[in-house]
Amino acid sequence: MDVASTADDEISLFCTWALTVTHVACDYTEEKFNAEKTGGDPVIPSPNLDTDLVMACDRLVDWLIKAYENPIQMPIDVARYSKLISLKDTGHNEEREARLMERCPLGHEGTKLIDIPKQFLMHLVPSSHGTSQTP
Repeated sequence: MDVASTADDEISLFCTWALTVTHVACDYTEEKFNAEKTGGDPVIPSPNLDTDLVMACDRLVDWLIKAYENPIQMPIDVARYSKLISLKDTGHNEEREARLMERCPLGHEGTKLIDIPKQFLMHLVPSSHGTSQTP
């Protein structure tokens, strides 16, 4: 057995362990939420879960129960909201790109000016000053 296969086995073992613990924690959280929602019997966590994880799951259940018992209804027109946010500018503008390609053709570098004490970086395009320079 070489080192690479041992490392792969350790990673596989860790992933399996992490997924198993996550699954057990999710089951505990779901059972506890349902028990508190319906007024059922208390749920005892698995001994495979550490105390910090059980306390975090309990806090999550408390917040979920609070949200479940206090629903909020907001006057939002979801269809209108979806339509409004879908009209965002994608940044792709054919006319703007054509003008930029005229001013700065491919291979054109421009002039870079760096003022280190002020941490100032400026990119000057010669054609913007009315002069036509070639690189």
